[in-house]
Amino acid sequence: MKNLIIIGAGQIGSRHLQGLAKLDGNFNISVIDPSKESLRVAKDRFFQVARADNLCEVSFQTDIPDLNGLDLAIIATSSKIRKKVITDLLLKSVPKYFILEKVAFQNLKDFEEINSIFFKKNIKAWVNCPNRVFDSYRKLKSKIGQEGPISLRVTGGNWGLASNAIHYIDLFAFLTETINMQITQSKIDSKIYSSKRKGFYELGGELKIESSNKDVLILEDCKSSDDPVVLSIDTPSFEMEINESLQELRIREKLEANKEYNTSFELTNQSTLTTEIVSSILSEGESDLIDLENSYRLHAVFIPFFISKINEISKDSIKYCPIT
Repeated sequence: MKNLIIIGAGQIGSRHLQGLAKLDGNFNISVIDPSKESLRVAKDRFFQVARADNLCEVSFQTDIPDLNGLDLAIIATSSKIRKKVITDLLLKSVPKYFILEKVAFQNLKDFEEINSIFFKKNIKAWVNCPNRVFDSYRKLKSKIGQEGPISLRVTGGNWGLASNAIHYIDLFAFLTETINMQITQSKIDSKIYSSKRKGFYELGGELKIESSNKDVLILEDCKSSDDPVVLSIDTPSFEMEINESLQELRIREKLEANKEYNTSFELTNQSTLTTEIVSSILSEGESDLIDLENSYRLHAVFIPFFISKINEISKDSIKYCPIT
């Protein structure tokens, strides 16, 4: 029997749990959260999708128990406490594999320390930036092929520039096959916005990021707008526009007399993705998610920048980035 643990049973953690409920085989699942209400909701969601022949043994607890032989840990807490949660867990058991939610850590020092611990303990870990796992984005990457340079523009209103930038930076890295990039221009609003999550911040405005191959990523979050998120991709052969809320893709083929057509662009829900991702990790020890070491390189693009901007706006001197 495989032993799995989810720490953090909020919105995303409970969806991961639903994914585990649909695994084939025998699993012992521990769900940990200090909130009894979160555990109740997670339990309800688990049994909403669990099959009648489900062989999982699942427990719901407010503290990390003494555990032996953990195979996989999913850390779905806020970024603020993630390092402590990981180190506390490692005092009880050493999982073979970890999946961490984004933003992985609030400063690069925590990132480096956890990377070092995982290396010494031979633990493999990934960060849940799932765009690169979606079939739709994998097919789109195949269509683009080795064309370059690529321009990717993400526009919309109130989509969470600070907390969600990593999703699109990771997608950009996936499409361009490089993690070597840097912020080259910025127009950040001179205001710190409240996050949907209490105790965390948001930023608005625009960032321009360029890769070592001259690919360009532009992130625009207009706080005065409620426009849906739209991704525009430009290559030497194609112009593409993805409306994530409508799950639609428009393609114009530049070399085919400007042939234009629309197609569906499905974004798989988290629980289904979790089933596929965890199955791959447990059977092969591999995942299509970005590994922790490479995700560190991508977090390094924006974490120090956001800390600097927040300090500039707030006249503070924090050393961590209060986003999650």
